[in-house]
Amino acid sequence: MDQDIPLTNWPKEDIPNFDPYSNDYLLYRHIHKTYIKKTNPEIISPSAFKDPQGAGISTDWGKYSSPQETQKRSEKNPPEDYGVVSLKVREIREKEELNKLTIEHAPKQKTINYEGNQAYTNINGLLKYGLLIRETQVLLSRLAKWEINERMGLK
Repeated sequence: MDQDIPLTNWPKEDIPNFDPYSNDYLLYRHIHKTYIKKTNPEIISPSAFKDPQGAGISTDWGKYSSPQETQKRSEKNPPEDYGVVSLKVREIREKEELNKLTIEHAPKQKTINYEGNQAYTNINGLLKYGLLIRETQVLLSRLAKWEINERMGLK
């Protein structure tokens, strides 16, 4: 059991809309290549924003991560199987149709067997408030911007 004892104590933080330099704070999400259309790689599939267990849509807060770091965090497939998109925190909060979604910083602490993720952040509420799931996914996909997408030549 000692292997599960946290080696870090990263606190949860409130995520403001802007960083200290008045730049938009970004959330990064890795997107598996199956959600990148070969015929039109600029389009981000709405299905890439799913929350099957109601635990939140996993993202990384740009304060503690880069697109490249987010791409490498996949536990299921090699990093090169993923692109990375960014979402502006402010745009999610200001869009009326998305105002029931919440953004919660939830760092995963480092243990002996896990490197941890100080940037880990959830977009919550997709299943909680009876939102129209597909419409919400479409809105998130329209707000998202590619940061890494090898099919588009972005690295």
